[in-house]
Amino acid sequence: MNYKQYCEEVLGPYLLLLLRQISSPESLEVIEDGVPSHTSKFSRLYRLQHGICRISWPASSPDLNLIENIWALLKNNLRKQWRNPSNRPHNERELVIAAQTTWGDLPWGCIYQWFDKMPVCILTVICRGGCSTRW
Repeated sequence: MNYKQYCEEVLGPYLLLLLRQISSPESLEVIEDGVPSHTSKFSRLYRLQHGICRISWPASSPDLNLIENIWALLKNNLRKQWRNPSNRPHNERELVIAAQTTWGDLPWGCIYQWFDKMPVCILTVICRGGCSTRW
């Protein structure tokens, strides 16, 4: 995903809308890592124009972002389905349907348990001075 797609397809229609619904306009903050689509001049200007504060997330920091684990589950489950070439999507619509169906079939009970453990994970990272943990 390039910087323009990130701003126009993620920040604008989804993240900005969500942040405005759950946060006061003065405190719009987003955590982003150092991927180029997050750090580009275009992205910085977009955040500035829309009042979004970027909280830097260094690449070497322990990953406490649950969505990374959820994306991994989603991708692994899709790959399993697509081992058989006849199960692979043939167009964008089929891809979206497959992703939505697989998303709905994720083990949400387990994912919510990960979320519930997050305070312990954060304390562990703090106690280890930001070093790697088993999480």
